[in-house]
Amino acid sequence: MSVSRIRTLLCLGLFAIGLAASAAHAVVLQGRGELHAGGNGIAAFQMVGMLAVSGGGALIIDDDIRVETQGVGRVTDLGDGRLLYEGYGRAIARSTAPFTAKITGAKIRLHAKGKGRAFLKGCGRLEVGAPDEGGLDEEWGPDLELDFDSDGS
Repeated sequence: MSVSRIRTLLCLGLFAIGLAASAAHAVVLQGRGELHAGGNGIAAFQMVGMLAVSGGGALIIDDDIRVETQGVGRVTDLGDGRLLYEGYGRAIARSTAPFTAKITGAKIRLHAKGKGRAFLKGCGRLEVGAPDEGGLDEEWGPDLELDFDSDGS
């Protein structure tokens, strides 16, 4: 079994354990406007700006937000003001109004630019701003909560 496969299985196992853990150990951090993350787990955003998601899994987002998709999947109207996108590929949401988005999946990649709050649960790699300017470039998991802010979107 390859090291990559072992690491993926280990991350998925830690993700399952993390789901059972409480969010009481979340950490709040300040960012510089852009967030890049990749891994396995759950991410929730409350933001203004641009959010790009790729990989396999599900995205739940406010139904008044325009989302461009590319890949294989389906969209379901949840009937409560939100849409559920399921499948594999890429989705990009942009808005100058506040919106919420929840993502769950394996081998997902996230890029958020704008202003808002993010919560990550699972395991993966995270980069926010430049490390030499107080940003982060580190592993995340099982819980991470942070604020990010940017003048541009």
